[in-house]
Amino acid sequence: MRLTPEHYATFAQTKSLSMEFGGGEANVGITLAYLGEKSHHVTAFPDNYLGRSCTQFLRHHWLETEAIQYNDGRMALYFVEQGVVHRPSRVVYDREATSFSRIDRETFDWNNILADANWLHWTAITPAIASGPAVSLKLALEAASSKKTKVSCDLTYREQLWKDGRQPHKVLPQLLRHVQVLMGSPFDFAKALGRDELAEKDFEEAAAFMMQQYPNLEVVADKIRNTKHASHYTIEGIIWNGKEKITTEVIDIPQVVERIGSGDAFAAGLIYGLLYYDDHQEALRFGAATCALKHTLEGDICPVRLDDVKRVMQGNKANILR
Repeated sequence: MRLTPEHYATFAQTKSLSMEFGGGEANVGITLAYLGEKSHHVTAFPDNYLGRSCTQFLRHHWLETEAIQYNDGRMALYFVEQGVVHRPSRVVYDREATSFSRIDRETFDWNNILADANWLHWTAITPAIASGPAVSLKLALEAASSKKTKVSCDLTYREQLWKDGRQPHKVLPQLLRHVQVLMGSPFDFAKALGRDELAEKDFEEAAAFMMQQYPNLEVVADKIRNTKHASHYTIEGIIWNGKEKITTEVIDIPQVVERIGSGDAFAAGLIYGLLYYDDHQEALRFGAATCALKHTLEGDICPVRLDDVKRVMQGNKANILR
């Protein structure tokens, strides 16, 4: 659950916090659902009114929720102080002793959950939370591999979440063996593998190194966000497919409404693009366009339609649609 001071106030200024639900994998699933894909979310919530309300939020946004489990933990929180112009955004996590952190490794029947799935997506936030989610994710990935289900990973690194003494480079490499579509930056790769020198490499070189380490990878992709100030960005996509580096055109976003969740929007768009486009260039363009649209929407989620994304890909400017 996300709590945010209204009207771009700082934590010290505010007298109230707006509340909404969101989370990495859920954000990706919601965008894919709005694009027309049947998407399931697998997680654990508190067995109380708040947990059930979050489930209802997910259902409202077209996610399937039958696999959600409930236990006696609490709801995970994070606090966002929204930046504007020259002031950056700030995020504070509160995720200890949550329902998600208390997931038991035997909680989910992954063979049943993945019975009809053609894609499984996860982020590096999941194994960072606690050992329970990390072990459960490993079982999910093993089940996906046995069923030949495509797996994607957003390797985003969040230092604040690795709190229990475990190190990313001791946890993530065994999970990456099951991934075909990897998203992240050289910095993320460096943290995941414990190889600081990767952070200094350009994307093509770092992506090629990841493919050498993990022959299971088919593509490595990322979004490139250039910041003019906290309210003005440009976005482009980049992908390495083992043979060549492919980039998209630069998309200018002169009035950013919200940047949080844009990485999840990119992931959802890239997944959709890889499912429905024959070449990596168009798949990447779809991902970048979806990412750009997220910057125009408040909150974590990106509930855009297929036509919305295609209009951005075609370079169409905003107008009134009647």
